[in-house]
Amino acid sequence: MAQYTVCQNTYYKILPSSIANGAGSTYETEDGAIIMCTSLSGDSFLKKEYIQFLKINTIGDTIATRKFRLPVDYYDFSQILKNDDDRFTAVGSSFNLLPVLPGSGFFSIQNHIIYYTFNSNLDSIAFKSIIQVVDTIQLLSMRDAIINSNNNIITLCEDMSLHNIMLLEASISGDSVRSSQLLPIYGTRIYSITQKKDLTGYLVTCEGGYNQLPSNISHIITLDNNLNFVAIDSLPGECAYISQIHQFNNNILVGGRAVRIWGGIPPPIPPPDPYMTEEYCIEKLDTDFNVIKQVFLSHVVLNHHQSSDDTISYPAGNQNFSFIDTNSIYTCHFRAFPPFMYPNSPNYYVIAKFNSFLDLKWQLYFGNDAFYSISNILSTTDGGCFVNGSRYAANSQDQDVFYLKLDSTGIFTSSGEPNMAIHSAMVFPNPGANVLYVEAGPQVLGNYFQLYNLQGIKMHEVRITVSQQQINTVNLPAGMYIWSIVKKGKIIDTGKWIKAG
Repeated sequence: MAQYTVCQNTYYKILPSSIANGAGSTYETEDGAIIMCTSLSGDSFLKKEYIQFLKINTIGDTIATRKFRLPVDYYDFSQILKNDDDRFTAVGSSFNLLPVLPGSGFFSIQNHIIYYTFNSNLDSIAFKSIIQVVDTIQLLSMRDAIINSNNNIITLCEDMSLHNIMLLEASISGDSVRSSQLLPIYGTRIYSITQKKDLTGYLVTCEGGYNQLPSNISHIITLDNNLNFVAIDSLPGECAYISQIHQFNNNILVGGRAVRIWGGIPPPIPPPDPYMTEEYCIEKLDTDFNVIKQVFLSHVVLNHHQSSDDTISYPAGNQNFSFIDTNSIYTCHFRAFPPFMYPNSPNYYVIAKFNSFLDLKWQLYFGNDAFYSISNILSTTDGGCFVNGSRYAANSQDQDVFYLKLDSTGIFTSSGEPNMAIHSAMVFPNPGANVLYVEAGPQVLGNYFQLYNLQGIKMHEVRITVSQQQINTVNLPAGMYIWSIVKKGKIIDTGKWIKAG
């Protein structure tokens, strides 16, 4: 197990929309600084004004910037990879948009995989692009990139309209080595790639139909070293949606959103029967894809067949788990994905820490002052983690970028930025009616949940014994209440809950 002896700084920063409105990939330098990719959109979300790289020091201040522009409509970088010496390569995709027949969606031309190399001071070194000449591409997206054992870059790409899967191997300098295309019979979404531990090929996570398999389940596709299809297997736990896959000691770690259908006959499971949950899941598999352990976070029983009281968990869009020390695994997901781009209601995002056995060590809830959409979580060499994403505040209608640094215990000290709620538990639905749920991490179990009215009268008290505790509130009058988590007579967390009339 790694030992961390350096100071663990924490910070929270917001980049206003005039500087950046999209958060991208991240990487930590050898001196503990963070390189972060951000973007500023043009007159539509599919047109870029520019990409900006930031270097953030250990106290959260930006100490270097570099703007990157291309003369095309769309370009973005999905991964930052570390080369030899002091060089980094950002890997992404680019294309031009063309109008098409009404109702047929977008169409793109000049589809390229792009490679931008720079040093730790963000000085430009080189730029390369490889055109994708597949005639059927309608909208190219690069999903993931890794450096393989030959020190080449493997990119995993998808046609977002036709769902064709494309893979490309290139040298660090951006020279093409080989490519491959997989043509699914049904629509397939692909997300992540890792090289097999025995170096005999690659594993890719996907969801949707492929090779005449049912279109409503998740899969792992096995490729050989030439990027050719070898086999496809069902992914246990159904957690391939916005998924991530990585080798983990002698096993495999997968994180993503799981859709689970509960109930049925026999036995019925209320309420009601059946119901569906959409939860963040992290699981450890053996090399034959058998489950060693699964952990589901944010089990929400309110999501009854996409009803109006949905509370859905979405993994961080680019990287939802990260580890350096295998005994310190960090995950991040966010709650209540909006039905539209600019939601009025705030939400929480959830950061959790696991050990190598996937035992949950702590779980914390952040936000609720704006709507947060998370891009990445990055484990850092001081034992903590770094999170970035977008933040939309309805009162200002600004789509800003934020980033947050936590230490290994989850402790965070504000540095003058706008207040952001940090809770060890979450109470929902809020507003609610005749029942509320207290969701809490293991650091809260055994403590007491108290509910007070605005006159300071205690209306309810219960000991928290499970990670998601149901509390009957049918006898409480409508109005606002103050909830508290109490440990040994001391309030350690508090918030507001509203019972609707």
